[in-house]
Amino acid sequence: MGRARPLVLPGTIALSAGVWVPAMLDEHSAIGLVITAHVIVSAGISCGLTPLMTSALGALPPEWYSHGNATVSTVQQVAGAAGTALFITMMTRGTESAESRGRVGPVRAGLVVECVSRHVRGPSAGIDERAARSSSASSSAVAS
Repeated sequence: MGRARPLVLPGTIALSAGVWVPAMLDEHSAIGLVITAHVIVSAGISCGLTPLMTSALGALPPEWYSHGNATVSTVQQVAGAAGTALFITMMTRGTESAESRGRVGPVRAGLVVECVSRHVRGPSAGIDERAARSSSASSSAVAS
């Protein structure tokens, strides 16, 4: 941990600050603030977690490097999938609750999440889905 220490503390502070900023946002917050918070979180993760992972995997004997790397990669993938599922579930529940009370702020946040997920899936994903809906709608209109 000796070599990792100089980057871990500033990275952890940046990560904490970057996660704290979105907690203070509301529906009137500027998009620039959201982007800035994301950049701070990303910098904090890279400064904090990368040296820790290097230090942890470097503590293994050479014959265990591949096993340690595979274990870390598997845990990261499973945790990422579980975190994404939890996030989507919480956003869905929050949006449904807000809609039932007539509030639209969380609904708009849900639309932002949808736009980001479409961007991550790639621009062609949305086009293919729209084309499929369009062709099924036109075929049902012809059948009528």
